[in-house]
This record gives sequence, C-alpha cells and structure tokens, in this order.
Amino acid sequence: MQLQAYMLSSKPAIPEVTADTVRGFARKFLDHFEFPESQRNNVSSAFDQLAKKLDNTPFDAAEHAEATIMALAYANKDGTVTTDPAAKFASTLQSIFQANPVPVGISKKCCFCCHKLASLPEQRAGLKFALQGTHSTVFPWIPPAGLPYEVLVELRLALLRVMYDTVNTAVAEIIRSAQTSPSADSVSPVDDLRLPKVDVIRYHLQPR
Repeated sequence: MQLQAYMLSSKPAIPEVTADTVRGFARKFLDHFEFPESQRNNVSSAFDQLAKKLDNTPFDAAEHAEATIMALAYANKDGTVTTDPAAKFASTLQSIFQANPVPVGISKKCCFCCHKLASLPEQRAGLKFALQGTHSTVFPWIPPAGLPYEVLVELRLALLRVMYDTVNTAVAEIIRSAQTSPSADSVSPVDDLRLPKVDVIRYHLQPR
C-alpha cells in the first residue's frame, strides 16, 4: 500500500466589512422583514452593538480547510478546476474525489457554514461528503473558489433564514419575559438579544 500526501494553499480575498457594512445590512434586513415597530427598535439596537465592535476591532474571517476540499471536489466533478495548484494535480484530484461519499479528513466537528455547504452540492450534483458533524457555531467565513454562484446563493439564503428566525425568537423571548417577569424593566433588550440561538441553528441543519 502506498500513501501520498498533497498540499494545496489558498489565500482568500477577505472582504472589507466595517461598522457601516453592518448598519447597511441592518437597514435592508429591517426593510425586507416586517417586524412591529417595538421589535424593530430592539433589533436595530442589537445590530448597532455588533457594528460598534467593528469600530474597534477589524473584521477577521477565514477560508476553512474543509470548505476548500468540498469546493475542489465540486469543481472536479463539474470539470471547472482552474486554480494553478489544482490544475497541477488535476488527474490525482479526480481520482481522490471519485469516492462516494467524499471523505473530508478533519478530526473535529465543523462550523454551521461548512456543514450547510456539504448538503448543497448533493442536491445539485449528487456529491456527498463524510464529515464529523457540526457544533452549530457560525464563524466569520469566506467561501472558497470553485463554488458555483447558485450554491453561494443557496448558502446566503440559508444564513438569512437563520438570522431571521434567531432574531424573531430572541425578540419573542424578550416580549414574553417582559410580560411575566416583575423585574423586566431592569433587563436591557440589547443584552438579552444574544445571537445566535443554537436551537434555531440546529433546526435549520435538519434534513428537509
């Protein structure tokens, strides 16, 4: 038996995300989804707290290794591998990605975005991936090269659904707490609007 190892490097372009980016997204988010006026104030305040963090700390995101592997597998199946490192080992990569499911050899559970990404190529190209599961955390995440536009749109929609349901659930909890707790006035809506709600995220990870 012969074992071979290959190393591919990827240097993603990190988008510029500032406090103004978050505030702009918040405006569009509130315009698109119809929250009652009282809830809009709570949601807007929560987004503003996130924006203030970017005033002091630059945005940091990463391209995850498992996402890169899945993108290469998709590109090989689609015949669209164009990056130099992948092209150099094109024939080898094609043989590696013939497995079904394609094993993604990581020793820990992956984030929400990588786990969700793994389900999208299966729907469109019949690709299946073997992962260790997910811890449901949403990290700042950069999509790797090689993913079709349609897959990126589906991933974006999935994240928007999670964001909406998370905010909706959190605001509902604030209102319920205000109606039942005698000390509700001492609770800040912004402090109580914690994102993300893990139970909401796990709901969106269930097979449809």
